[in-house]
Amino acid sequence: MLLSDLLNPGYLAVRMEPGTNQRKIIGLVNCRGGGAPGWVHSFAVTERYIIIPEMPLRYSVQSLLRPTSLYAFEWCAESKAFLHVMCKDSRKIAASVEVPLYIAIHFINAYEETNEDARVKAIIADCCEYYADTTLLEKLTMQNLRSFNGQDVPLNARVGRFIIPLDGNTPTVVEPDVHLDLVKKKAKNWHEEGIVPSEPLFVAWPGAIEEADGVVISTISEKIGCGYAVLLDGSTFEEIASARFPLWSTLRV
Repeated sequence: MLLSDLLNPGYLAVRMEPGTNQRKIIGLVNCRGGGAPGWVHSFAVTERYIIIPEMPLRYSVQSLLRPTSLYAFEWCAESKAFLHVMCKDSRKIAASVEVPLYIAIHFINAYEETNEDARVKAIIADCCEYYADTTLLEKLTMQNLRSFNGQDVPLNARVGRFIIPLDGNTPTVVEPDVHLDLVKKKAKNWHEEGIVPSEPLFVAWPGAIEEADGVVISTISEKIGCGYAVLLDGSTFEEIASARFPLWSTLRV
């Protein structure tokens, strides 16, 4: 369990033993972005680590006294955004990294990446990220939910992947193309550093029998301003081919 500490700006990581209501403090993570902790709805846990998000959507005394569309919070982009990694055993902070501004309600998955010596070299954390767009909370107000007209409007979200090194290297944020098998509870993904893929388009092979018999097409935007289209095998998610655009483009398929 993760609790925001307003008196000593930070986050308390606590656990509850089975069959009891008593909280046992694991450790405290101090805020790096100002005098108020950020909003936390969920967080990620691996076998040995706790991943604590610190978003720039922070508690605000002014908003507590006079609630706004952001409830008791205020968007403080200047306070930046961070991810903290705490070791469960030592209760020490293994890594604390600055990342691009984000809003994440739910973390999807997290795991440890090890080297040849079986030592953890990085933490991988996937979350449902909303492009640092606070209008998400406005859409979830009781007033808007009560006026629901039966048409579900998808929110503008993506799967954001944070790669947090434990060796002091620079963290990486990628947006993978992901294939989920909800029956077998398995996932495949494709990504390259420094790129942003569009929503993938699946095209079935002629005479396809299995669900994944076909190809996945995605347009890719690069940091340097160029782009290309990538063709992935629908079953393995391995790259089959790619075609570079002659001009810069962020067009979707």
